[in-house]
Amino acid sequence: IVVYMLVSKKVTPEEKSRVGSYVPLYITSVAFWMIQEQGSTILANFADKKTELSLAKLTGGAIHFDIPAAWFQSLNPIFIVALAPLFAMLWVKLGKHNPPTVIKFALGAIIGGVSYLIMVVPLAGGLAPGELIHPIWLVLSFLLITIGELCISPVGLATTTKLAPYAFTAQMMSLWMLSNATAQGLN
Repeated sequence: IVVYMLVSKKVTPEEKSRVGSYVPLYITSVAFWMIQEQGSTILANFADKKTELSLAKLTGGAIHFDIPAAWFQSLNPIFIVALAPLFAMLWVKLGKHNPPTVIKFALGAIIGGVSYLIMVVPLAGGLAPGELIHPIWLVLSFLLITIGELCISPVGLATTTKLAPYAFTAQMMSLWMLSNATAQGLN
């Protein structure tokens, strides 16, 4: 798609330059979504097999309830709904001091990586047979990946619209959506 846009006579030299500058953002987006999409596979399995889900054990017997492992999959959408308005207010409040798109993308990608590195902390000493980690580690991991997503996803949509050649606006938006699909395919 990008090559077609770059050779098209419908695209001006200035638009071609913008399309070229979009490629690193696209690659970063694919890398981020590869990390983010692990939540529904690796982290779901981790929640089921390696996480203490008994509140009775976590609260010294005060609460008798087992957390269903699947509930952890609800954390990302809950955090999105809770944090998206805060991020929107932050970007607006920063106004002229708002970091450039590249910085937001880099920040989102780094935070996305940290969201998985944080899972190393409870595992650093190794788990004894039958030992399980506290669920707060999974909650923290999902929180961080969501923060990364809020740095990349809305910014990526807006940037895609800004950088799209006039003749290929719809195709460029499709390209943005394709970054997530590519990441899922590579997983």
